[in-house]
Amino acid sequence: MKIRNLGSIWRNYQAAGARCFVVSGLGAAVDDVETCAGAVPGSVPTVCVLTVTETEQRARIFRRAQQEYGMEHGGGSTNQTLEALERIAADAAQELAVSEPIPGALVLDTVGVGVRELARQVLSVTDWPVT
Repeated sequence: MKIRNLGSIWRNYQAAGARCFVVSGLGAAVDDVETCAGAVPGSVPTVCVLTVTETEQRARIFRRAQQEYGMEHGGGSTNQTLEALERIAADAAQELAVSEPIPGALVLDTVGVGVRELARQVLSVTDWPVT
């Protein structure tokens, strides 16, 4: 659904003055990149693959489920049992294990790097406009 609507979304952002935008949450697959680029005529994709270790990814899954998005904070669900989180972590680890590199992708390690610092790194190596 995200990729299918990408062209319409981009036209709206472009009409508002945007010169670039980020599509996140996709698996690192060459086909997805090509499909996204095809949905936005004239686009020049910059693929950024954010990496994480299995240990760090598992810690993030549990931290987000239990602290940041936990039911006591207005999020989460009763499905976030220890067993469910273990399955989510195992599935995520499997995805990491089978992911294949994308030729020409910018690869950035996210372990120990905050969101703002990561954004600075992306901007510095891509020459994307800051404003």
